[in-house]
Amino acid sequence: MTDLRPESKREKQRQATHSAILSAVRSTMRKRGFKNTTIREIASISKVAVGTVMAHFGSKEDLLYEVFHGDIQQFADEVFTTLKPARPLDKQLFHIGASFLNHYASESELYTDFLEHSLFARGDWGERFTNQVKEAGTRIAAIYIASIQRKEIRDDVNIEAAVLEFFAHYYFVLMIQIKSKFSDVESGTTQLKLLIDQHYRGIKL
Repeated sequence: MTDLRPESKREKQRQATHSAILSAVRSTMRKRGFKNTTIREIASISKVAVGTVMAHFGSKEDLLYEVFHGDIQQFADEVFTTLKPARPLDKQLFHIGASFLNHYASESELYTDFLEHSLFARGDWGERFTNQVKEAGTRIAAIYIASIQRKEIRDDVNIEAAVLEFFAHYYFVLMIQIKSKFSDVESGTTQLKLLIDQHYRGIKL
């Protein structure tokens, strides 16, 4: 039975407006980039007032975060579900890191803007991005554990330290790529492979 209560109708309208704004943000920023997109332009495309956009999100940065936090989570799920557990640890780690680098390079200008802002975000968004990385870390830890169980790497490997070392290698390469706006992602993936190969040699049986 359809709920026709006033508060239910208002909530549905709020959600529809919220979705319309996000759709406008996604399409406009992909066409014009973060810096060239204005709140007024987003409001016009969404057919709402500027104040309505601000009431829903608060700032242009919040709009950027809202759109790409979800997109990156969806991409991360795809990356981890396409992993082949029987493959050697180093190949799985490279698949994860290289997949993200190539994904960011596919829309280099926009993802450069996003990463420059999100990596150092504070407050609620900073916490949400940190939790996203922690979730990825938990998934990567499971890959190391599986590698120990199949006797691929030493059983005395400190899992937490190993995951942190992988992230250190990945973020080192990522920072270089952000600085160059992913203009040579192939060199980035090559650097990442060298670092992962060395990491792997130090822990394998």
